[in-house]
Amino acid sequence: MANRATYLTTRNGHYYFKRKLTSGMIRLSLRTSNVNTASHRAATLFIYTNQLRRLGFQHREMLRLTKVRAEQIHEEALTAAAFRQPVAQLATQPLAQLPATPHVTPSIQPPVPRPLLLLASLEDALRDLCRSGGKEHHRKYREAFNELSLLNPSAHFHDFRFAEASLHLQNLMRLPRRRTDRKPYKNMAIADVLELDTPPDQLLSATSINERMKRLARLFDWAAENEAYSGSNPFRSQTLKLTEKPRERSRYTPEDLNILLSSALFTDSEYRSGPGGSKSWWWLIMLALYTGARVGELAQWLQIAPNLVHHNLIALRLTVIPHSA
Repeated sequence: MANRATYLTTRNGHYYFKRKLTSGMIRLSLRTSNVNTASHRAATLFIYTNQLRRLGFQHREMLRLTKVRAEQIHEEALTAAAFRQPVAQLATQPLAQLPATPHVTPSIQPPVPRPLLLLASLEDALRDLCRSGGKEHHRKYREAFNELSLLNPSAHFHDFRFAEASLHLQNLMRLPRRRTDRKPYKNMAIADVLELDTPPDQLLSATSINERMKRLARLFDWAAENEAYSGSNPFRSQTLKLTEKPRERSRYTPEDLNILLSSALFTDSEYRSGPGGSKSWWWLIMLALYTGARVGELAQWLQIAPNLVHHNLIALRLTVIPHSA
């Protein structure tokens, strides 16, 4: 036992996963007295806590998610053992040794009024949830929904509870950024991508994972409104507390603005009337400068009220930079 990893400890014949991190200690039972099983489970949890640490989780959230993962490992082992046991062997066991089966009253009614298959309902959900917003807004919702449906192709909404939502969170932590348009991932099934040892710098950021979980929470709100789900929203309870700080953006200096506004886009009417000017949307820069709004918010506003924006932009163009009119 001297060569056993330091994160595997024993007490009263049972093994525990124990790991000291800078933020605190993680210690939990591995639910086994077999050293080989314990070593395998501890190694799995060690890799899992490494992923959590790279994503910037706080200690309390790391401890909670690691406990959930340990329970899943134990349950998966019990399920596998049950299926490995031959049926004939069960039939020959004495009655007292057969596993006890709890009494379950058969349900006459379906679990929800309208059981909806996840995969078959996504287009309806996208139509209802993405009535406003631009193409990028719609793409991000479709991306989050597709990931969930591809990993659960035969699942209904009512099949999901906290454990399934937590498992999906763990899967997201193993997915690379730009999976659908980046080699070698774009030509692979999502289940095969999860089996890869993706470099940490290519994985989804914690912020991106949180955004996906929020979109899925909206999906299950939609399912509840359509009587396809009942109970607490399993994805809303997965909101994560992260230690990573939002990216700080530097301010434009007066020199930066002079360079920007003295470019051909603002001073050369022939350039502005050509393809380069029309694609650049010079007025988005001006609106951002004078309102402080984000470009994405301004673009979404344009999708909602293009005529109103057009008239306001003409007025802005004439008053702010009359020499370029």
